[in-house]
Order: sequence, then structure tokens, then C-alpha cells
Amino acid sequence: MAERDRLRVLYYAAAYWFYLNGLRRVPASFAAVCFYLIPVFGVAASFVLLGERFESGQWLGVAVVLAAVLGIAVGRAAGHPRTVLPVVD
Repeated sequence: MAERDRLRVLYYAAAYWFYLNGLRRVPASFAAVCFYLIPVFGVAASFVLLGERFESGQWLGVAVVLAAVLGIAVGRAAGHPRTVLPVVD
């Protein structure tokens, strides 16, 4: 196995270890919302570590995801009830 393949396995093992360990401490609904942040962290890491530059549409996408996650987190913290659609039989 090549060195880069070992690093890939280590990366995914560490990511899932952190996720599953965190899932023991927070509700699953909160963990699900945090999944939307994965691409944002990937974009931020490539910007910081690799020096990549992005177009305005990509930054807009990051802003939309952050605003949505923040809106969900603030709504839950404020105790706003979730909208539940009625079940139609």
C-alpha cells in the first residue's frame, strides 16, 4: 500500500472516529446539521493550505450554508418549534 493510501485511510478513520465520538455527546439531529459544514471546511482548508482562489459564486455558496446552519442552530436554541407536516392517508 502506498504512503498516500495509508494517509487516506488514516484521514477517513480519524474523521469517522471524531464523528462517532461526538455523536455520543450531542443529539443526532444536531450532528446531521453539522454534516452540511463538511464542504465548507474543505473549501476553507484548500484556501488556507493550498492557496486556492475562488469565484464569487463559491463564496456565496459558503455564505448560504453557514447562514442556514446558523439559522437552524439559533432556532433550536431559542426553542422555536419545528414545522411538522400532517400525514395524509
